[in-house]
Amino acid sequence: MARSVQVLTTPALTAADGQPTPDIRSFVLTTTDGEGVRLDSLRPMSRLIVRTAHSSYRLLVLSPHPCISIQGGTYFHEPAEVFFRGAILGGSALRSGWLLVGYRMALWSSNGHLVTSPVRSIEMELDSMHGPF
Repeated sequence: MARSVQVLTTPALTAADGQPTPDIRSFVLTTTDGEGVRLDSLRPMSRLIVRTAHSSYRLLVLSPHPCISIQGGTYFHEPAEVFFRGAILGGSALRSGWLLVGYRMALWSSNGHLVTSPVRSIEMELDSMHGPF
């Protein structure tokens, strides 16, 4: 079973060569909008667990961004490749590429546009550098 940790608000870390470190803290950011992560800051094959008000989802970051594989909720019983558009709050503008606590995930699939219930938590599976689900 994969280990996971709750996403914490921590500044990004950079290695001596200027490249982001693989440490979980390297992708966690706090914006004026709240806690979250830019999916393009994650390495391909990183896995996230996203819990919304009504569902849970497993996300696998694919390359090139912003394609992800998603499983969970009402519509994704099996993993499906979708275009991750970003975070949206009510009628506010889309925060392109962001996954933010308190906001809804905006996705685009072959079946059309989908918006989830508000995100309650974001976790990263620590062993996610070892492959997909």
